[in-house]
Amino acid sequence: MKKKLILGIIVLALLVALNVNAETKKEKQVGSNYIIIFQVTDYTPKISETVEYIFNDMLKAEDRLTIFSPVKPYNFSQKTRQVQSAKKLIKLTKNVLKRDIIGGTSSYKQILGSMKQAVIEIGNGVNPSGGGFGSSSGVSTLKNQLVNYKTLLKEMRNLRKLNESLFLKLADMLKKLDGKSYIYVVYQKELRIIPNRDVMEALRKNPDIKFDAMEVFAHDSSEEFINVENVSKALNASSTTLNFFYIKGREKKRRGMQIKEFSGDVYNVFSKLAKATGGMVISTSKPKAAFEKVGK
Repeated sequence: MKKKLILGIIVLALLVALNVNAETKKEKQVGSNYIIIFQVTDYTPKISETVEYIFNDMLKAEDRLTIFSPVKPYNFSQKTRQVQSAKKLIKLTKNVLKRDIIGGTSSYKQILGSMKQAVIEIGNGVNPSGGGFGSSSGVSTLKNQLVNYKTLLKEMRNLRKLNESLFLKLADMLKKLDGKSYIYVVYQKELRIIPNRDVMEALRKNPDIKFDAMEVFAHDSSEEFINVENVSKALNASSTTLNFFYIKGREKKRRGMQIKEFSGDVYNVFSKLAKATGGMVISTSKPKAAFEKVGK
């Protein structure tokens, strides 16, 4: 319920921002409409470089800009950019993005921490050298731990998804504006923690547990949580191009466990939306470079 409420507030805030921007139809110069969505879990200097590029190099005076942090959208109207210097807006944007990325991803990081603890407990309950689990009660305990991990996995998957209704309402509002519209989804590759190879092998050897373990640890969904056909039609009808930037980063090694990518479903959806709307799919560790490439 809390998640739905937050999404509702985000949608409402964005619609208000775009309705304000609709007045720009009265202006002589028609610019572009830029929507930039930062779906990232870590604020890095590379995000700062990207913000600087957006304000200093990408935007023209007649353009309109809305930036989504993981918490809410921020609208930068033409009037705002006329009365505030680019330097000041860059500083403001960096501050709010850093604050929102840290605060807005706290639930995700808490789940990641709980996953780590669950993996440690699973490892402690396994004897990798012999593939044994001590007793039937040990098997039962492991099954409970796998159920707990599966619940955490579901929570993480739901937490990361971008809402379909947001894109449909966004497309509807952009359709009412003059000028070409562009959506940029800046998405940081996400990871999850699984047991190390020795523990995984021990789990596979036990017939009472192996199927549950493989379902939880080997599976990575590529489901379409957004109706790609409906959303792409709506975006095309509003003359909107979606670009998808898949941001890679260094994986931190963790003793006694493995790090597995957990981005298949998001990558699947947004790469299809980008291609369907004439946009680009770029995998990079430098988001600024991705914006530069699209701008060429």
